[in-house]
Amino acid sequence: MVTQAPAKLDLSGFDYEGLKAVREDINAKLKEMEREAISTLEHQALKFGFQLAKIGLGLKGRSKLKFVNPDDPSQTYGGRGKKPAWLAEKLEQGASLEDFKA
Repeated sequence: MVTQAPAKLDLSGFDYEGLKAVREDINAKLKEMEREAISTLEHQALKFGFQLAKIGLGLKGRSKLKFVNPDDPSQTYGGRGKKPAWLAEKLEQGASLEDFKA
């Protein structure tokens, strides 16, 4: 894996469509890396009992974290859509939704 780009990429061999394709690949890779970084930061914060503010750096508009599995803080639920298996199982065992509030 290359960690740093060469001083200057030679793009002279690409036509317009080729350059657009390369740009799309680069943008997709950057988005993927940003999502991974945000996810890592969110999980690290949860380990210490913190929640990241949902502003800036691509966090704006993401659903607010509402419920966390105390047995595994990486398992979360935003409160919308189908409940994840871990939460459904805990609720069936008699736990209250309030027990998992973040």
